[in-house]
Amino acid sequence: MLAGYYHVLFNSYEFLIFFPLVALLFWLLPQWAKTPWLLVASCVFYGWLIPVYLTIMAVIIVVDYCVGLQMVKMESPRARRWFLGISLASNVGLLAVFKYYNFANGNLTALADWMGWQNRLPFLEMALPIGLSFHTFQAMSYIFEVYKKRCPVERNFLRYALYVMFFPQMVAGPIERPQNVLPQLRHWLPFDQGRVVSGLRRIMWGLVKKVLIADRLALCADTIFNHPGEQHGLVVLIGVYAFALQIYCDFSGYSDIAVGTARVLGVRLMENFRRPYFAVDLREFWQRWHISLSTWFRDYLYIPLGGNRGGAWKVYRNLLIVFVISGLWHGAAWTFIIWGALHGLGVIFSTAWRKRFPAAVSFIGRWPGILLTFHFVAVTWIFFRTQTLADAGRIFASLGQWKSMPWPLPGLDLPETLVAIALTLILLFGDALAERRPDSDLMTKWPSGVRWAVYLLTGLAMIFLSPYSGKAFIYFQF
Repeated sequence: MLAGYYHVLFNSYEFLIFFPLVALLFWLLPQWAKTPWLLVASCVFYGWLIPVYLTIMAVIIVVDYCVGLQMVKMESPRARRWFLGISLASNVGLLAVFKYYNFANGNLTALADWMGWQNRLPFLEMALPIGLSFHTFQAMSYIFEVYKKRCPVERNFLRYALYVMFFPQMVAGPIERPQNVLPQLRHWLPFDQGRVVSGLRRIMWGLVKKVLIADRLALCADTIFNHPGEQHGLVVLIGVYAFALQIYCDFSGYSDIAVGTARVLGVRLMENFRRPYFAVDLREFWQRWHISLSTWFRDYLYIPLGGNRGGAWKVYRNLLIVFVISGLWHGAAWTFIIWGALHGLGVIFSTAWRKRFPAAVSFIGRWPGILLTFHFVAVTWIFFRTQTLADAGRIFASLGQWKSMPWPLPGLDLPETLVAIALTLILLFGDALAERRPDSDLMTKWPSGVRWAVYLLTGLAMIFLSPYSGKAFIYFQF
């Protein structure tokens, strides 16, 4: 669990001061000073309140930087594997200590009690550093690519440190590959007004998703999930829908802000979301949701396990392993493991269905598949959101107790309910337009007066309609 938020939040007043100052000085500095300046800014961003956690980042950076330098000197595959093992041991070891030790020890204690033994291993009292799973996976991407000789080793220490710590995406992704980011950090692009405006517009849309939609829907979802078993089925179902939309707006909103912030600084980050709730089946959903993590597991776990080679059952086995581990990556709890396993089984079913009935989507149409996929994802979010399996069981039990339709929505008064519904419809309408024209920025075609009116109204809405200022992003806990 998080013991507090010790970095600058995107949706905070501190960021409104921090980012313009960082960007202004960045564009005024000469080329040689840009990398050190952004590295300093990233250290401030991450260690805002508890600088000691920067030591964990330093361990990750120093170990992998040195491993990369030594690995390229080795011609022997066995020697290269030894250095790969050193990197994996340090990165996975940090995760094991901070994220999984207490979970494993708790299960060991329960097993020992059941068998009449005594487990003397102590529990560790320490907070999980925010975004640790993201840092370690990005660092491991670099080592894997250097090991496979698909990426040249980075000899500039400051540049490599910035690759790991680049503040727009260091806390919750996207998890970048070195081939995409490191070349951009070697040759900074000149200032471009169009790119800056586009980045600021992307930041604005991300803040709308987070501040106006996700934080408002959180009030409804929290009413249900923080008190499992106290509401009847229809109320619980509304809470499930609310959380499904909340987590999408929260996480994709963060990614929008990250991509936009990096774009202002002249860095192109990969897209992490592509309207996942328009996916026709679960396999397509994972090609649209948290794309950087899905492709990470594909490249560094699924393919090494054998990928699509070796027959259908081996493919299904590989898929299930990947999704169970993905669930565990999200959190050290049985609820996350079950969530990952259910998605693994769903992807296996989607894969088998497409193979057996390749023309089914064309025959049936996309909308039945979209609705079924959304509801599968929304229902399995119950395991993701609840703290324990017992809480998840209470939520599912409540779904069978139907009464009258609640109005206004749980946790919201009538005006807040109307605002939530209106903003959700705007979100879905915007995603539907983007689904039809995915590569276009419609606002660039609007008259300048209309664009500035939208900017002004959006700013006023975030000032006066924000229901819960400063609420942390959900994925910070991972």
